[in-house]
Amino acid sequence: KTPSKGVARKMATELSSRPSIVLFGDSLTEQGFGVNGRVGWASLLSADYSRRADVFNRGYFGYNSKHAVDLLPSLKSLLEGDVLFCTVYFGANDATTPGSKQFIPEEQFATNLSTIITTIRSQKDRKVPIIVMTPPPLNGEAWAKFKGMANRTNERHLRYGNIVKEVAKNCDCSVLDVWTLLEGNTSSDIYGNYLTDGLHLNEKGNRKLYQGLKDLIRNEYPDIVPQRAGSITGVKENVGMNFVDDWVSLIIILTSLPFSYYAVSRLCIQPVFKMRP
Repeated sequence: KTPSKGVARKMATELSSRPSIVLFGDSLTEQGFGVNGRVGWASLLSADYSRRADVFNRGYFGYNSKHAVDLLPSLKSLLEGDVLFCTVYFGANDATTPGSKQFIPEEQFATNLSTIITTIRSQKDRKVPIIVMTPPPLNGEAWAKFKGMANRTNERHLRYGNIVKEVAKNCDCSVLDVWTLLEGNTSSDIYGNYLTDGLHLNEKGNRKLYQGLKDLIRNEYPDIVPQRAGSITGVKENVGMNFVDDWVSLIIILTSLPFSYYAVSRLCIQPVFKMRP
């Protein structure tokens, strides 16, 4: 037996009006879906939110915050939709040493990051949660060996990460301190275990970043956590709703079996109402 018309209509409506999660950043976001078969933090996010939202990865290899500001008009239609939350992950390229093509001075970086945040918010009539991330630790020796140039340092990543945190505070955004999360205050022998080429994250780094992001969302935005596995009613993970959701799921499953509606009603529906105060 198929679900009732009401339930089917509700499920169809939810599928056609799914919110989006927008990931905006440089190659650390672009590679978030993994490289060469590895797991990435964005792919883990997409898997967890598969029942609730569609994840749009807008990560661009080599881009700095100036490029990001120039790109904002292309995100307009996406940001005007139903956005569950956004991540903004720039700074690693801005933090290259002066004279590098991607270098952006600290004051300009702060201005650009503020512009990105305020522009995203201006597209909606509500305050969309925005989570900004700091650059990860940087293994200068490994990067120089990989790239053939010593234009990045861990100290500069820390400095630009502090700018990210200051802008987030001024703009009332949440911040995921990736530099600290991946133990940037230790030696490169330790934080290098999270990196591939000295800059980008390996699978271990991606998993740890995503765990940090999950913890942040759970603590600061409990109403936008991933939808519970097995839910078919679209009920969020609000306290006190799981019991109702479980009974609705059970009733629909049982009515599809070769039992009469009367039997299911006697077994499931009537006892629920009897238990209500």
